[in-house]
Amino acid sequence: MKKSFHTIVLSLIWTVGLCQNNPCSAIDTVYDKFDEQRTFYSPFGESVQFSKVIYKDKTVAYFISLTAESYSSKPMTDVAIIVDGGVKLEWPGEDTDIDYSDGKYKHTAFMRLSKDETTTFILRKITDFKIGAYQVIDIDGEPYRQYLKCLMKIK
Repeated sequence: MKKSFHTIVLSLIWTVGLCQNNPCSAIDTVYDKFDEQRTFYSPFGESVQFSKVIYKDKTVAYFISLTAESYSSKPMTDVAIIVDGGVKLEWPGEDTDIDYSDGKYKHTAFMRLSKDETTTFILRKITDFKIGAYQVIDIDGEPYRQYLKCLMKIK
């Protein structure tokens, strides 16, 4: 009994270590039978999430979802992201969704990425972003960059 407990514990430690060393193992997949498309997601619950959609005709699109928390339900527009090196990408007039949970409002922006924007996020880490007036700063952008690299590998 004691030996099997140790085996289980060691197996769990190995699995957690594998996920940390292999961010691709955290990618989720959803298949839509009606539209015959596959969508791949980096982990939910993060302030930054990338996704990739492979459509029925084999075309591919990349998206980014950003979430900032506030105590205000005021709708926000305008999204900006800063990547390392100080490069700033902007989406003026971008609509956002608002959700209320855990005593805070969550403002979420969801944008389709151009090829140049996708390349920027592959080459550079996100350091900060804002949705309207709500800022999320000093982000450890390396995990998000690695997730996007994983999504790029999926065929």
